[in-house]
Amino acid sequence: METTQSNHTRDAIQQVHKQFSDVLSRQTEQIERLSHSLKSLQDEQRQLEAVASQILEPLERSLAGEDGTETYSPSGILAGVRRLTAATCVEQVFDALAERAVRMGVRAVVFGVRGRVAWGASAGGYGPELSGNNLRILAVPLNHEGPFGQAFESGESVEARAADLEKNRNLLAKLTPSANARILLIPVRAAGSVVGIFYAETGERRNTPLLDSLKVYAEFAGAQMDRLLVVNGGIAAVDLTPGTDYAESATEQADGDELQAAPSEAKACPEIPLLMASAAVSSEPAAPPAQSKHAVTAPPEAVPPPEEAPAPTEAVGITHSPEGEERILRDARRFSKLLVSEIELYNKNGVEEGRRNRDLYQRLKKDIDRSRETYEKRFAHTVAKQFDYFHEELVRTLADNDPLLLGSGYPGPSV
Repeated sequence: METTQSNHTRDAIQQVHKQFSDVLSRQTEQIERLSHSLKSLQDEQRQLEAVASQILEPLERSLAGEDGTETYSPSGILAGVRRLTAATCVEQVFDALAERAVRMGVRAVVFGVRGRVAWGASAGGYGPELSGNNLRILAVPLNHEGPFGQAFESGESVEARAADLEKNRNLLAKLTPSANARILLIPVRAAGSVVGIFYAETGERRNTPLLDSLKVYAEFAGAQMDRLLVVNGGIAAVDLTPGTDYAESATEQADGDELQAAPSEAKACPEIPLLMASAAVSSEPAAPPAQSKHAVTAPPEAVPPPEEAPAPTEAVGITHSPEGEERILRDARRFSKLLVSEIELYNKNGVEEGRRNRDLYQRLKKDIDRSRETYEKRFAHTVAKQFDYFHEELVRTLADNDPLLLGSGYPGPSV
């Protein structure tokens, strides 16, 4: 009896041991299969990482710059905007604009517009052969058809090729763009006028992020010049309508030969901003020609401020032409957008907290009020006074189209 029970016990133990061994064997096989699958997945991951690296490295180089250039990465653009907004005179604005282009690997020339001629003001990427007098005698007439004239008249960016500039032989001789190079001409607008043209050679293939970055810099350059004009006692109020003296000179030499009456401003900031000299070109028709030419060719230091300059409130008057009114309205919208974008750019944390707590105006009151004052100095006495573009831009950009986010303390639109 006892022997029989012992046999049953032994058989049961052996059966359990066999089942346990079978389970362990199956688990071992599963582990081996999982290990093999994991190894395969790891191999696939390494292959994907290698492929991703091949794809992303060129992109990272294009965004960050392989040779230390600050291209169109966010940090590079922000650095460029800060450089432009730190300028204290027009010449520094032009220099900063050319410098940013060079940092993006682009050869560039910034032309200052006087009358209907674009004069070389600052250059980057061309070496010492295009500096000093060699740069200042570089002139492009704006009174005939061509990319420069088109950018000046339309106030919009123009893309061109070297062949499109064949009428400007002096320009091609000095800048020597390759036949296949893409050329971008961006007007720089301030005080309601095109006061500069930003020439940039952007390579043989169209690079949209690069073009957009250059346009952003040109916009901020114009905004900074507007700001400088307001700060300098209402100089923005001076009429910047192009004069006729340069136009006549340019017409006589429309084949593109060098003009000899080039301005000779020094690189240091003059006491009177460059735009003041440009404004002096806008003589009334009855003014003697000699006096007008003197205003063009003399260095800015030699041009005294007009004793009876119009008051800022009367300076940019409401024009009677529909085209003029539309231009003022367009400038007001553009200027308000730049002012509000600057508030957002330098107050990111405050903007986020203000949106969350619905008290944007309370948090950013100082910046908003200062920008509002700057806007109204420029447009309160123009046709743009019928609209409050600054308020519209605050709602659109800062408040994400929800005016309630500005808070109960916000005074609301002016009209």
